[in-house]
Amino acid sequence: MDEKKLFDHINEFIQEHNLNLHEVKLKNFIGKSIIQILVYNDEIAISTDQLEKVHKRILQIDESLIPDNYSIEVSSLGLEREIVEYNDYERNLGNYIYLKSDFYKGEGYLVDLNKDEIILKIDKNKNKIKIPFKAISFCRKAVKV
Repeated sequence: MDEKKLFDHINEFIQEHNLNLHEVKLKNFIGKSIIQILVYNDEIAISTDQLEKVHKRILQIDESLIPDNYSIEVSSLGLEREIVEYNDYERNLGNYIYLKSDFYKGEGYLVDLNKDEIILKIDKNKNKIKIPFKAISFCRKAVKV
């Protein structure tokens, strides 16, 4: 199975549903082959109806891309999804995030970034810290309560 070709094919019609494709992952669970498709929309919540429509559309894909012996799982990323790639950080500019790094662990607003580091506003006094990407061990969106 050509994962890149499958990703590209699914990505085409995912966008028709106002969704973004995060990942297509091949898994095995108790001897069962599964294709897990993770979608997101940063603007609005994703309904189960949307996921069902996407699932039905994926079931129509040619068998040359998805063999019959695979089960399909379509789900959305959670609100507090992990931020991994540079473009994830770009999409989250201005958002409230949680991160762990070599010298800071906590929450703040992602206010800027460049190829080497992010800038995080960490308190009401607008104090900002620079954190190099290489120092970040974990980062995710956070919900401020």
